Amino acid sequence: MNQWWKQPKTETPGTGNLGNLGNLGNTGTATGVGGTTETNQKKAGEQLSTDVPTTAMGTGLNMSVSKPGEVIAKLALEGGPKVVQQVTAFKGGGGQLVFQPGGTRLNGTAAAHGGVPQALLLEVPPQFRKMRLFSLSLSHQQNLTEKSTPWNGKKSSAPGGQQDQSPGMSLVDAHVVGKGWITLSEKKFAEARNEVETLHDLNMIPLGVEIDAIRVRSAAVDPVHVNKVAINFLPQDRPASFNEGIFRSGISFGDPWKGQHNHVFRDTQPMKAGETRYPGAVTLNNNGGWADTPQTTLDKLGTLGWHADHDSVLIPLTGTLKTVEVAIGDTDPANKFGETKNNDGSQGRKGYAELTIEVERANGKRYTLLSGENVPPQGVLIGAAGPDYKPEPGDKLRVSVDADAAGIMGIRVGYGA
Repeated sequence: MNQWWKQPKTETPGTGNLGNLGNLGNTGTATGVGGTTETNQKKAGEQLSTDVPTTAMGTGLNMSVSKPGEVIAKLALEGGPKVVQQVTAFKGGGGQLVFQPGGTRLNGTAAAHGGVPQALLLEVPPQFRKMRLFSLSLSHQQNLTEKSTPWNGKKSSAPGGQQDQSPGMSLVDAHVVGKGWITLSEKKFAEARNEVETLHDLNMIPLGVEIDAIRVRSAAVDPVHVNKVAINFLPQDRPASFNEGIFRSGISFGDPWKGQHNHVFRDTQPMKAGETRYPGAVTLNNNGGWADTPQTTLDKLGTLGWHADHDSVLIPLTGTLKTVEVAIGDTDPANKFGETKNNDGSQGRKGYAELTIEVERANGKRYTLLSGENVPPQGVLIGAAGPDYKPEPGDKLRVSVDADAAGIMGIRVGYGA
C-alpha cells in the first residue's frame, strides 16, 4: 500500500488527488471560528509582493505560522500557476468560512490574455485548519467580452446553445500542511453568468489533516472570474446524540465522521408541473409548480414537535446544538424552458434555491450556522455550531429556503454531550 501521507512532500503543485488520503488517521483539534483579517490583493499583471524571504521556502515546510497572510505568501513562491491574488479576509459563522475575492479574473492559456494560467490563494484561518472539510461552493463565471473565440453564452445542451471552443474552467485545490496540494474537483466549466459549483462529500479527507489554504486556478483557455468561495467544516467531535426526521423512504445520512456516505436521490424521469421529484419531502418556498407537502409528512412533523410553514421548518432545540444535516434537492418537476434533458441526462429544470440554517433566540436575535448555501439537485448540506454558540432557553432551529422551491427529504440534528 502506498502510504502517501507518511512520505515527504515531493509532488509538483496541483498533482495530488483525494485518493492519496484514504487512510489518514483521526487526530487533531480545532478551536474557535469566525473573525475577519486583512486582505492582500494584487491586480492581474502586477508583481506579487511579499515580506517573506524566498530563502524561507522549502519542500515540506510546515506552514503553521501566526501572522495572517504568511501561509499563502509562502505558497505563492513555491511555483505552479501564477498567483495574482492572495486573500485572507473572510466572513465566518458556525462552521462556515466565506471568501469574496470580488470577481477576480484568472487567465487561462489564451494567447490574447498572456497565455499563462493564473490562480488565487485563500488562507484558511488557524481555528478552521484541523476541522474536517465537508463541502465547498465555488461561484465563478466567464465574461463574453473576453472570449478568444465566438460564443453566444448558451451551453450546447440548451436551446440555441453553442459549443464553447475556448472554454473557461476552474479547478479547486486544498493545501495539506507538510504534504502539498490535492485537487478537490474535476474541471468546472464557467457559464456566462455567475454559477455556483458545489463540491460535496469532501469528508473523505479525515480529521488530523491540517488544511491551511485553498487554491482556485484557471484550468482551460479563456479567463474565469471568481466571485465567492464558501467552505463548510464539521466539528472535530461527532455529536453525542441525534434527533432525526426522515420524510422520504430510502434516504440516509450516513456518518461523515466515519467516512460513511449519505444516500439521497431524486426522480429523474419526465413529469408534469404540480408533481414532485422528492415524494414525501417537505416542499418549501413553493411557487405553485410543485406538489405540496403530503399530509403524512405534516403528521410526522407534528409527532416530532416540528412545524413547517411556507419556506421553513422550525425545530425546538432540546440540548446543546452541534450540527444540522439537511437532505435536500431543488430540481423542478417540469422542463420549463424547452429543455429536453439536463447535461447529466436527467429531466427537470435544475433549480437555484438557497438554504439557510439559523438558531432563533427568544429575544429575536439569530445565530447563523449556514447562510444562502446553494441547494444541489440532491445532496446533504450541513451547518455546524461553533465553540462560540451557547444554548439559551427557548432556542429554536429554523431551516429555511429562498430564491426557488426545494424539497427537504430529511433533517438530522446533532447534540453535544
